[in-house]
Amino acid sequence: MNAASPARTMRIGALLRLIFSCDLRSLALFRVMLAVALLYMAAVVAPDLTAFYSDAGLLPRAAQAEAQPFGRFSFLMLSGSPWAARLVWFALVLSALALVVGWRARWAAFVAWLAMLSLAGRNGLIAQGGDILLPLLLFWAMFLPISAVFSVDAALADEDHRDAPPAFSAATVGLLLQATYVYVFGALLKTDPVWHQHGSAVWLAIHLDTFATPLAHWFRQFAALTFPLTLFVFVIELLAPCLLFFPDARLRVRTATLALLAAMHVGFRLFLNIGHFWLASLASLSPFLPGAVWDARSRRYWREEDRRIAIWYDRDCGFCLKVARLLREFFLPRCVPIRPAQEHPEIGPLLEREVSWVVEDGRGERLLHWEAVSFVMRRSLLLRPLGWLAALYGAVGLGRPTYELIGRSRKGLGRLSALLLRPAPVLYRPGRATSILLSLVVIFCFAWNLREHFAEGRGGSGQGGGAAMLAVPDPLRLAAGALGMTQRWGMFAPNPALSDGYPSAVAAFANGRVLDLFADPPGPPRAERLLQEAVMGAFPSYRWRKYFNNIAFLPEPERTARFADYAGWLCRRENARAAPEARMETISIAFHGARTGAGGRREPFDWRIGVFACPR
Repeated sequence: MNAASPARTMRIGALLRLIFSCDLRSLALFRVMLAVALLYMAAVVAPDLTAFYSDAGLLPRAAQAEAQPFGRFSFLMLSGSPWAARLVWFALVLSALALVVGWRARWAAFVAWLAMLSLAGRNGLIAQGGDILLPLLLFWAMFLPISAVFSVDAALADEDHRDAPPAFSAATVGLLLQATYVYVFGALLKTDPVWHQHGSAVWLAIHLDTFATPLAHWFRQFAALTFPLTLFVFVIELLAPCLLFFPDARLRVRTATLALLAAMHVGFRLFLNIGHFWLASLASLSPFLPGAVWDARSRRYWREEDRRIAIWYDRDCGFCLKVARLLREFFLPRCVPIRPAQEHPEIGPLLEREVSWVVEDGRGERLLHWEAVSFVMRRSLLLRPLGWLAALYGAVGLGRPTYELIGRSRKGLGRLSALLLRPAPVLYRPGRATSILLSLVVIFCFAWNLREHFAEGRGGSGQGGGAAMLAVPDPLRLAAGALGMTQRWGMFAPNPALSDGYPSAVAAFANGRVLDLFADPPGPPRAERLLQEAVMGAFPSYRWRKYFNNIAFLPEPERTARFADYAGWLCRRENARAAPEARMETISIAFHGARTGAGGRREPFDWRIGVFACPR
């Protein structure tokens, strides 16, 4: 029996490595998709930084601290200035761009993590699932080799990492498990019969006018199809861990499951305006993509003649070598050699005579100057549009002058590249102490999700039963909450919302004008309600929809207080740019909604929130 123990241990280790390893190319995809989700989120909130994240906006810091006294860490709780919000936003955008190209990627993930925590922790009234998921993904990204492939870091690395094995560590375990929590614990929180008995959850969701896209309005006529779609969503979420970690040798079950989950998320976005959560979810799934998929795709992606390309550079120009490596990393197969031109009896004199690098294509033809640049950039199918732009740039006569300008500036560019483009290790593996710490985080996140499940079973009280067994000491709970580790995946749980709506904000001005400031553009008060298909378009963004539907269904007097904050913000915004005789004096706010009643009928309602006077 003792003799069999090592063999059994090896089999268990091999099994764990199979299901918890991440291919380096999959981690590169994860890095890029994570950045795309961050940039999308940043673009949406860009016009509303003052409104959402400053004391001059909708939720002063004192009100946020009162509503969520033990929330996420946020630099924006230290300053209520609009400039602080812009600075954090700018840091998020820059770090996301660094993640896209893979420049100092792990440090970029750290900066993005802090920025996301700061934005998500500043205003709980506009928070959504993507704001919980993105910081968690960024946390694990800090401890993974996310820039080992398709990155600036990889292009400049001194170490040979092209044949490195898949990443396997406590961080890969934590990342992959975290991705499954969204599904399985989200499914366990969907306790209403509309999910697993009546099968009407999808029907209810697409009838929420503030969520429903034009495609959802069209799809409402096919009510019978919503029953199997509801069961599909519930079952695939519930079984996601079993399917994603199914240990077949080539992970075909995992690959098929990824396709189904990706289709589900794309379907969510086509039918429902759910913000950036779907992008964050797709990013969380990308590390699961098996290496066999990349191997099969790579054989078809690069043509044989692309593999025969060679690049020759000036041996005395370090900047030239870095540029050649960067172009190879993003536009060419990894096997393409980069050699000093001086080592070739014909190409060396050609480089000296033409003052140009030399690219040999797959047929032996030698290309120079900007023509070589555009040729290389057109080799990659994924990035070929950039190659077309480069070719167009050269066709209009700008390519050669630009190339010559770069050539004349090689010394200055060399000094700049020495500062910004320094080699950095890319095959990061956590040390023992870090691995122990990350393992504790893995255990905590799993236990917290279990706690939320048991708490839901007790009506959200968190008392007794399994929740009591998983009680978290207050210091640990506060620290975990501040760092973004606490989580709950309650989208459309226990059931989709039955009520939603939109506001009107009718302002009376000193000069006698009366306008609804919520209308776009502001105009006379409407005598009629918005048509169902126009409700979603009434909101400037999904953040505003989240804000209004959050505050509209708060208990009194908090609801009136939050709408008073909105009225005060409108007063400050309008009167700051108005002449004294045209200043706003009062705002009358109402909320126009609809609820799903008996038999599935949508029953409209109108709430008069109040009339608020603008301060003089």
